Amino acid sequence: METKHVEIQKLDDAIEKMWQQIFSSEMAQQFISSFMGKDKRIYALYLTQVYHYAYHTPRNLALAGANLHNTNTHFMHHCFEHAREETGHELMALHDLRMLGLPINTVPDDMPKILASNEAMLGYVKFLATGSNPYRIMGYSYWIERPYAHILHFMEQMEVSMGLNKNQMTFYYNHREIDKKHGAEIEKAIISFCTNQNQWDGIREAALTTMQLMLNLLLEIIKEYNQLDSKESAFSMINLVK
Repeated sequence: METKHVEIQKLDDAIEKMWQQIFSSEMAQQFISSFMGKDKRIYALYLTQVYHYAYHTPRNLALAGANLHNTNTHFMHHCFEHAREETGHELMALHDLRMLGLPINTVPDDMPKILASNEAMLGYVKFLATGSNPYRIMGYSYWIERPYAHILHFMEQMEVSMGLNKNQMTFYYNHREIDKKHGAEIEKAIISFCTNQNQWDGIREAALTTMQLMLNLLLEIIKEYNQLDSKESAFSMINLVK
């Protein structure tokens, strides 16, 4: 059996600890007890935000590749190739929203707005891409491309309890296959490109920070869900979910 790189093991351990904190949090327990199996609208609301961050992902990766602080052409190739393969993935989220019954005919005009916490996460990822150590963006890519060991059971439960069909979950199911390849490539890239402890520490910090920002987004999604019946809700379209 191949021995895992010691710094990758530290990264995996830190990510595992964060996932444990997320699933044991009050937010996760509230979701499981209050929302699971009761309302597809919260899943649709989540997909609107998936659309937004998936739209920005290849653009931020391309910025990392074009970062003038970097002189490693192999890192440039990695970023541009990853950006190319991520291009258009937001259209899977759009497809799923349409399959849930939402009349989104023109994007971005018909797409519900991006939430502030999502903007904060994407702003931080853009900072990683354009800062003095663009390798740090791989900390974000590393965990978001390989979450399935942690969320598989949860997603399967949600699919059954909410009565979702696979045609309404193409973003999730298609990414399970795509991300197997990307996850392995990013691990190999991190090991190849990180040559000192500061870079490894930056990767780990970026991973944990973006996971916390994603948790903040999930909390805001729940807040918006609780306001769907309000006339002031910016997400009233979600009430059309079938």
